Amino acid sequence: MRRKAGFAFVPLILLLGGALTLALGLLTVTTGLRRAGRIDLERIQARLAAEAGLRAPSIAPALLGAAIGTTLPFLQGRSPGGSSFTAVAERVSHEVFLLVAEGRPAQGPALRRLGRTLWRLDVGTRLGRSPAVVALGGRAATGGGGRIEGDSIAVWPSGWGPAECGVWGSVLYTAFPTGTLPQTAPLRSPVGVGPLDLPVLLSVATMVGPGVVHPAARISGATCILGPGNWGTPSAPGGPCGGHMPFMASSGALQVIGGEGQGVLAVAGDLTLSGGVRYSGVVLVGGRLRVEGGARLEGLVQVAGDVQVSGGGAIVGSGCASARAFEALGTALGGVPLPDGGWIEPL
Repeated sequence: MRRKAGFAFVPLILLLGGALTLALGLLTVTTGLRRAGRIDLERIQARLAAEAGLRAPSIAPALLGAAIGTTLPFLQGRSPGGSSFTAVAERVSHEVFLLVAEGRPAQGPALRRLGRTLWRLDVGTRLGRSPAVVALGGRAATGGGGRIEGDSIAVWPSGWGPAECGVWGSVLYTAFPTGTLPQTAPLRSPVGVGPLDLPVLLSVATMVGPGVVHPAARISGATCILGPGNWGTPSAPGGPCGGHMPFMASSGALQVIGGEGQGVLAVAGDLTLSGGVRYSGVVLVGGRLRVEGGARLEGLVQVAGDVQVSGGGAIVGSGCASARAFEALGTALGGVPLPDGGWIEPL
């Protein structure tokens, strides 16, 4: 009986041993899964932190004046969860910057590095790449006292002085060493600014029209009251609205009658300037352009279609007016991601 009882315990011991082995195996697997899960979480946190370091749209001001190839610290910070990031920016060309960010989790050794390219408008580059006062896809016609002038591209607009144009002296000389620019030239690429075409530009501009507009500055005492109808005052550069260089746009045909304005004007359809209006800056037209009725346009122009200047109208090339407009536009746009929405990885 005692021998039989001993044999009876053997299956029980084997069963308990198997259960213990299974439990130890499950414990090992669970521990491994937890460790793997923690590592994956740390990697995710590191990536999110790196992405956060690349989302800032601006470029460090010091880098805008730096030589090509210069690398500077750009940004550092910490997320609410404790993850941290550091970012540096390198000027690859006059208008292209490479941002590289490293992200770290709140705990753990994981490190993730990501990069992205940004385009940032450079005034000198934009001026230097202008083939003419008017770059157009159609034909240009003048009559009835209308004219297009490119022989005074470096001359300051009427009423403007060193405060408005003096800072651009060397930039204008580099862009226009002869002090002249052809009146017209074929449009070499779609109407736009750098990699930004008209649809993209219209999506970030202050919309006016389509229809008829009469721009007029609103001033209260010494304060410039901003709004869609206030396009700045090129006739009074030292006044309250003299530094207001807005980016205005119309999704369709636009008629600007009388008044004045400055900055950048983008029109998806046809544009007509009349009634003695004065506009100083950069004009981008997706259709046709008509300048008539004593209207005066100072700056640089891109037109997809035909251009007609008549009735005492004038298009006068102005490097200073264009430089001020491009500067304001660059500040408004900040850094534009290239390629759109994509990360460069791994780095």
